[in-house]
Amino acid sequence: MTGFSDHTIGSIGPITAAAMGAVAIEKHYTNDPNRKGPDHRFSATPEIMRDIANGVRDVHALQGSAVKQTTDAEVTNKKTGRRSAFAQIDLAAGHRITPADYRFIRPGVGIPPTDRAALDGGFLSKTYRWGTRSPMAISNDPPLPLSCVPCQSSRVPNNAPCWRCATNRKCAITCMTAT
Repeated sequence: MTGFSDHTIGSIGPITAAAMGAVAIEKHYTNDPNRKGPDHRFSATPEIMRDIANGVRDVHALQGSAVKQTTDAEVTNKKTGRRSAFAQIDLAAGHRITPADYRFIRPGVGIPPTDRAALDGGFLSKTYRWGTRSPMAISNDPPLPLSCVPCQSSRVPNNAPCWRCATNRKCAITCMTAT
């Protein structure tokens, strides 16, 4: 433990010592600093002792705690002050996301700017319209359209990937629109 034996005039010495880690402070006390004797000149009056106590209490409060966590007062600011990805244009479900499709705006209720990798190349799990305040929901797997069934058409070669779902199954819509 570190202590401070104070022989200074006023309260700044003990308050500074507390800020630097002192856990014990020794200070002479007097009711009249003008009394005769060697220690009264630098001894603390009741008012100075009160200033020391308040100052040390303030220093400890300002130092905070070793436990770092979001306080109740910060929760609202965290949501409203931070940013997350939102659609910049109308985007259909299943769309492969590119950087031109989104921008980061407030509130911070979705994918943060620090996680761009989670967006780029992903597929939208639902439709997003421009101007909506819905955070982007993505999937790493390409969507399978409801119409994706084995193709019976001779116009699409076997094992050709479907242009709609990027799988090796052939989509009936692809077959109907193929030339």
